[in-house]
Amino acid sequence: MSQVLLMFKKEWLNFVRGDRSVFIIYLILVTGWGVLIAAAHDGGTAAAPLWVVFFSVIVAVNFSSTVFVLERMSGSLEILLTCGISRGAILYGKMLFVVVMTAAVGSACLACAFLIRQFLPGPEGTPAGIFTWRYCALYAGATFLNAAGSAYFSVVLPNPRLLHFINLLLAGFVMTGYSAVSFVRPLPLAIAAAVLALLGVVFTVLAKREFESERIVKPVVL
Repeated sequence: MSQVLLMFKKEWLNFVRGDRSVFIIYLILVTGWGVLIAAAHDGGTAAAPLWVVFFSVIVAVNFSSTVFVLERMSGSLEILLTCGISRGAILYGKMLFVVVMTAAVGSACLACAFLIRQFLPGPEGTPAGIFTWRYCALYAGATFLNAAGSAYFSVVLPNPRLLHFINLLLAGFVMTGYSAVSFVRPLPLAIAAAVLALLGVVFTVLAKREFESERIVKPVVL
């Protein structure tokens, strides 16, 4: 566990010491999505779950591209493997960083939306349905899946540009299936969140297997 936290600390320090312009980008992202959430009608819309999952993909894969793909490109991942840190700790530490940072950005969006809605007149100023625990669970499930999927596909895919598309297709496949079934028989949103989380567990197991069996870090093709 100490090695996992050590990896998390490493990724955090890399983030805060990185390019300052990234913070401006995330500030714009949080503000923009906060406005969209604040403008939603009470009870949400039929497309609200798709927006939540899509936002998770955008944020999680951006962090994943840094902690998984860029380290393969720079060769720093090979250095980590020679420092006595287990491959499992590297994997779980990086995944933990992606999940925590994506959750933090999502929480910041909700906080921004909540503040904006306080200034909206009339009944529209009451909390929207997207603030409920079901949407939070959906966001958490999608975040976990995106982190685990990115970890796995960063090993098996040589081209990092495909990482965004694969995660988007994966989450989109789940939500499309959920929407299709809901047209026939309405399903609680918690089921979609559970399916996303379950797939996250599957890809975590697959990613660990790839990390443990990979003898040489595979090069990344641009």
